[in-house]
Amino acid sequence: MPPAPVQLGITITQSVARGKTSFKKREWPACGSVTSTKQQAVSAKLVIMSPQIFDDALSAYFAPWVQALQLRLESCEAGSVIVRLPQQDQLSRVGGMVCGQAMMAAADTCMVFALMQHWGEFRPCTTVQMNTSFLKPLSAQDALVEARLVRVGKSLAFGEIDIRGAIDGKSVCRATTTYALL
Repeated sequence: MPPAPVQLGITITQSVARGKTSFKKREWPACGSVTSTKQQAVSAKLVIMSPQIFDDALSAYFAPWVQALQLRLESCEAGSVIVRLPQQDQLSRVGGMVCGQAMMAAADTCMVFALMQHWGEFRPCTTVQMNTSFLKPLSAQDALVEARLVRVGKSLAFGEIDIRGAIDGKSVCRATTTYALL
C-alpha cells in the first residue's frame, strides 16, 4: 500500500468554466498559515517546506539506505532546495573523502525534494538521466547539496545540482538531471 501523501500546505484549484485560479487558505501544523492572495500563495508554495515535512517525506518515500545518508533540510526558496549531507565514516573512502556514490544519491534525492516543493506535494517521478562531474575531493566537512529546477514540463523535468563544502563553500560536484513525471 503506498504511503499517504505528504502535503506541503497549499491547495490550488482551477475553475475551467470561469478560467480563474483560486487559492485556499489551509493550516498545517508543520508549516503554519498560508495566505490566500495569489501572489503570496505562489510565493508560499515555493518556500513552504519545513524540516518536519522534509523528514516525514524522506521516511515515507525513500529507501532505508537513502534515509541512512542522514540528509537534513538547510533551506528552500523559489526553484531550489538545499540539503546537508553530513560527513560520516560509512560514506567515506580512504583518506576521509566522501564517496561519489553518496554524493550522487544525495543529489538525486535533493532534486526530488525540489520537485515536491514545486508541486506542493509528492508526485511519482523517476530519474531518466543524471550527468555528474566530480571537480575535487570533499574531505573533513559536510556537503551542501543545492538542487535547482531548470524546467518542469508535463512529462519531463530538468534540473541542476551543485554540491559544495559546508565549511569552505567550494564546489566539489556538479550534476544535471532529467526526470520522467509519472
